[in-house]
Amino acid sequence: MSTAAPPALGGRDGSPVTSIGVDIGTNTKVVLLEVADRSGVARERGVRSFRTPDLPGELGGAVLSAIRRLTSTQHRRPVAVGIASMEESGIILDKLGRPVGPIVRWTSAGTSALFDELGSARREALALATGVPALPEAPLAAWHQLQAEQPDRWQRLARWAGMADFIGVMLTRELATDHTLAGRTMAYRLPPPGSPVSTSFDDDLLSLVGMSIDQMPRILAPGEPVGILVPGAAEAAGLSPDTPVFIAGHDHAVAAWAAGVRNDGQAADSLGTTEALLRVAGEPVDRGAALAAGMSVTRTVAGNRECLLAGASGGMMVARWIASHPEKDADVLFRALELEGPGDAFVLPYPGGRQCPQPDPAPRDELVGRTETTTDHLRAVLLGLTLHLRWMGETQNRILGSAPIGLRIVGGAAAHNAAWNRLKFRLLHAPLAVVEAREPVASGAALRAAVLCGAASPDVALPSLSFPSHPHPRADELFGAFVEAATSVPPPPSKAGSDDPANA
Repeated sequence: MSTAAPPALGGRDGSPVTSIGVDIGTNTKVVLLEVADRSGVARERGVRSFRTPDLPGELGGAVLSAIRRLTSTQHRRPVAVGIASMEESGIILDKLGRPVGPIVRWTSAGTSALFDELGSARREALALATGVPALPEAPLAAWHQLQAEQPDRWQRLARWAGMADFIGVMLTRELATDHTLAGRTMAYRLPPPGSPVSTSFDDDLLSLVGMSIDQMPRILAPGEPVGILVPGAAEAAGLSPDTPVFIAGHDHAVAAWAAGVRNDGQAADSLGTTEALLRVAGEPVDRGAALAAGMSVTRTVAGNRECLLAGASGGMMVARWIASHPEKDADVLFRALELEGPGDAFVLPYPGGRQCPQPDPAPRDELVGRTETTTDHLRAVLLGLTLHLRWMGETQNRILGSAPIGLRIVGGAAAHNAAWNRLKFRLLHAPLAVVEAREPVASGAALRAAVLCGAASPDVALPSLSFPSHPHPRADELFGAFVEAATSVPPPPSKAGSDDPANA
């Protein structure tokens, strides 16, 4: 594998440099990022977004087209490409490197059959070894299901590619991944605290589903490029053939890094389809306590520090609420909430059970209290999400033995929702900052690529606006009521009439 020599820091004349970032999730986002190294400012100069198609070939073509559209009006060629994604979706490749069938999506990929077969003791040992709770979304569980349900397709599997890995191989003809993505598969052994990250999947873990290391991508060392753009891909994207390509990492980890969350005690509230609370740990994380709370233990994208990662429904809940009220002007309702404090009613935000901080598959969305208007019910949804975020945060405090040094809110539209953020300012006991980027994962991938190729300072981060903590007088009372309701026996179904906005 050959790589181009890194450019001098910044443009040759001291001018800003640009880079490309790609983020593949439920939607795919492509960003052209400009980095002015002297001022330490990184700004999005163009964004393209589209629903991630089912067919890998369509995805690859759409990414190349989006890059070309973003760069067609630029007089400076981007210095690098960075790619981020979730790991819970992926693509089967045959012996010739061709995709076999559609994308294996995280929303329908796995079941708990593998974990049921292993039994509780082996399931717990697997979670402790990988730092990942035994959940059906894990690729290891998806591979087990594919063998059972699609044996003909499974027999054609020569290599597995995560979403970021697939775009990387399309651009460079090299199949590789990074440790944060590998760590989500449950086929990667998390190294002990203080040890370097491993650059190999684990044969013993893969053998649980009849796979081997040679079917998996190569794991890059932190900061190592996949390769450089091959001529055909470079021409299709409108980029120089010698442009280096980097796998930036797992989406939430990349967003946190881009927000400047890189050192002990720093935390990020990363909002996408799901919500993740990521805390960089100053001391080794108690894996048993973390996993018992439904949380993951991982490393930062740089590989040098352990992190504690908690997941919740977040943006999914808000998107579901908007979709279930198509006759309402959501923007008007959100603006009506901006200057108001929390009410007494809240929703327990569990569309499919609770992952953390007390895992339980039984709880479902439930309104606690009563709402009179549609606006009241929307406030109850946001209040429930905010109180659950606080519950995750206080559980992390207990596991780590300390409180975070502030919290950075990072994500798309949900992270810039003024009404939701106002509740966070009033109900969370920490100074907050909101990262300004529209697509922080894609922008973070672009920023990391610019840093790793030597074109930007390692200290540069996406810009943010800071806000002091301003606790509501009833913050602790509301939090106590939420935890009590969340951990009690589920109440009976609501008997509210059909004219109740909660049932609209």
